[in-house]
Amino acid sequence: MSNPEISIVTPCFNMLSYLRYCVASVKDQQVNHEHIIVDGDSSDGTKEWLKSASGVRWISEKDKGMYDALNKGLAMAKGEIIGHINADEQYLPGTLNAVVRFFEEHPETDYITGDFLIVDAKGDLIAYRKAFPQFWPFFFSNYLYSFTCTFFYRKKVAQKLRYNMQLKSIGDADFFYNVRQQGFKGSHLKRFMATFMYTSNNLSHSAFSIKEKREYEKHYLPAWFKLGKIFFRCAFYFARIVYRTLWHKGAIEYEIYSPQSDYAFRKKYISEKPTWRIKGQSIFSKNNELK
Repeated sequence: MSNPEISIVTPCFNMLSYLRYCVASVKDQQVNHEHIIVDGDSSDGTKEWLKSASGVRWISEKDKGMYDALNKGLAMAKGEIIGHINADEQYLPGTLNAVVRFFEEHPETDYITGDFLIVDAKGDLIAYRKAFPQFWPFFFSNYLYSFTCTFFYRKKVAQKLRYNMQLKSIGDADFFYNVRQQGFKGSHLKRFMATFMYTSNNLSHSAFSIKEKREYEKHYLPAWFKLGKIFFRCAFYFARIVYRTLWHKGAIEYEIYSPQSDYAFRKKYISEKPTWRIKGQSIFSKNNELK
């Protein structure tokens, strides 16, 4: 078999109940791909399930955290394009085909980001998130608005960069920052590409994550950013208006694997009045990384 066009890496640890849906959402993508699962020696039956799972490459061993697992997966990747999706996320139908086609049509592009949907444990839509072209000061003055489930890049990016294993929560933002600092050229693909499951246990919501972000700003970012942080914070919300990320015309229809459909087929969902806002949370809340 020829090398895959695209490699997808999924780190996991005791996430079997979610991982099954994630794997199903990658498996049915109509493109030559490989799905690499890097398990941190789970005790919930993940290893036993992986032994019988088809269409995946996997390893299961103790690691130093999510970013160590991601680096292991990147080292295993054979595709010319690489993506990263967590166990509690799913690709929407046609996502990988759209990604491969975009890279073929835009040889000048090194990486792309896209839009995604936030859903609850039942698969119902909570909110949508529309991204826009990356500007790294926004990552740290506000929050990471380009999620890794919609982030794809050429192999040459992974050959030059790896995730910082010293970080435990904001390694994604650090990776994006370094991609930008290395001069790689990016584009925004305007389509909903994946779903992200919103729970009270999401790492980005934790006090530890907020603390690590502050430490990162203190030690890694330039002084001019710290002086202009308030300006960038305001500019971010202006950019959201300019790029029309707060509006969506009509209903949003999507298909994912859910408890109701088991793993046999995707269930269709329709949200008649979708919103970008997560109920009960303000976009100005300092403790809300999703907003």
